[in-house]
Amino acid sequence: MTPGELARACERGEQILDAMRKLRFGDWHYPPADADPPAVHEALVDMRRRLDLADPLLEEMTRLRDETKILAGRLKAEADDAFDAELTRLAGTAARREYESGADRQASARVKALEARREARGAERGADLVNSHDRRARALFYGMRDTREDLLTRLGRYLPWLSSLET
Repeated sequence: MTPGELARACERGEQILDAMRKLRFGDWHYPPADADPPAVHEALVDMRRRLDLADPLLEEMTRLRDETKILAGRLKAEADDAFDAELTRLAGTAARREYESGADRQASARVKALEARREARGAERGADLVNSHDRRARALFYGMRDTREDLLTRLGRYLPWLSSLET
């Protein structure tokens, strides 16, 4: 995954999150307490359909989260390696500068590794953003799942009552 792909992953994460919000809240209303069982059943079936649509979105979001986290780790390691290599190079010069301290060499190595460190920080911010999208998408998914469970419970309470009326 390149930094350009990271930006696209962040954008795709936002699109998935928007789609999850629409599945959770868009054009769906919880049936009122006095709703008859067919209305509750219809809401239950619709919520199941929404969960089925949300499942692949959540899977894609998880993949994006993992890929961006791996990229951030790889770029951080590369930045650390660039810093260490430059520090080693500066420490191993044959003619050490007489008035140069270890802090001076570290500062020089940091400057040399600056671009790699910037890329690593950008990737980390992108990974954090996608991780945030993933957490929010999961919360929406779990909310839909809990709503479905509640609707199942409502139907389950109604059916024994209905059979008691028949006796």
